[in-house]
Amino acid sequence: MAFREKYIEIGRVALITYGPFTNRTCVIIDVIDQNKVLVDGPSKVNHVPRHAISIKRITLTNLKVKIPHGAKLKTLMKAYEKADIANKWKNSAWGKKLLIRQKRASLSDFGRFKINIKKQEKNKIIKQALEELVQKDKDSAILQKHLPKLEKLKKTKFVPKKRLTRKGKKAQQTKNIEQAKETMDVQIDNQQK
Repeated sequence: MAFREKYIEIGRVALITYGPFTNRTCVIIDVIDQNKVLVDGPSKVNHVPRHAISIKRITLTNLKVKIPHGAKLKTLMKAYEKADIANKWKNSAWGKKLLIRQKRASLSDFGRFKINIKKQEKNKIIKQALEELVQKDKDSAILQKHLPKLEKLKKTKFVPKKRLTRKGKKAQQTKNIEQAKETMDVQIDNQQK
């Protein structure tokens, strides 16, 4: 398996991770010094103007555009379109993940609620299909191995633990003390009789 390293080099596509252009891709045009690079969006494609940015604020990707040192916008645009960087980024796992994250962030409370309901419905369908498979193939060796676990999972229901506040903890402690006193009183009464 070959190991691919990502270097800070002219033409490397990077993702901006901090600042006003967060989660947008850019191309490194020039290396200014050890800590800064000159980047361009290109500004016509993803609205990142040509500017200097700290290396700490970008993350390098595997994508690269073949451009000369200090390329102008026109040259950059041709190379960007020739390399088809926009489509490669959209089809990459990283690009898809960022797109999903942006969609989730833009959802309202009701939208998140609807997604939660859909997940519950999906899980219910999967559980029913699994139960049907178990009923059909109870004799198979693989199911015999995992059947006790499946049965245990069927019976268990998730109940979230109640978190006690300070007042709740104090009330629980006093309740436990009162119960202990009652049991001691009963024991003393039994001994006196």
